[in-house]
Amino acid sequence: MPSQKKVARDFTVLVSMLGIDENDLLDYLNWCLHEHLVHELSQDGQWLVSIKAEPDRLAKFKKKVEHRTGLVWDLEHLQKVYERVIQTTEKHYKQPITYEELLRLLINSPLKCANPKCGKSPPEVKLHIDHVFPASKGGSSKYENLRFLCAKCNLSKSDKLERTDLWLRLESLRPF
Repeated sequence: MPSQKKVARDFTVLVSMLGIDENDLLDYLNWCLHEHLVHELSQDGQWLVSIKAEPDRLAKFKKKVEHRTGLVWDLEHLQKVYERVIQTTEKHYKQPITYEELLRLLINSPLKCANPKCGKSPPEVKLHIDHVFPASKGGSSKYENLRFLCAKCNLSKSDKLERTDLWLRLESLRPF
């Protein structure tokens, strides 16, 4: 088995050869692993439904998460994971965008596609209002979750999750 130093060096050389920023790639992999953890924990939907109404649901969830990960979880991180798992397992319906939220978006956001690879604006393109965190996955219709995307970018995004800032910082967690 190759040493950790050799693997790290090979990784650095390979991403450099491909013109990829090493930190961006690691950040993306971390995001993917966060989402995979949520996916794994959401697989037992019946169990989640059965504990959802119980007053000690977080204690039961903590036991399951700690067993699965081998780490001791603090309440702040556990709550974030629990909320994401519940959000993933529930059926969601798009809430209408209120007039107030629409005004906030119009006043505070440039009238152009928010996709940095596009950036086109009317009349060249038709703008759609996009939910950054998809409404079908529990995203709100509040200003903080809304942006303009051109029709092409919005339709290609569909209800896919896009990489965002990491919502879970694991450096405070420790092994059993």
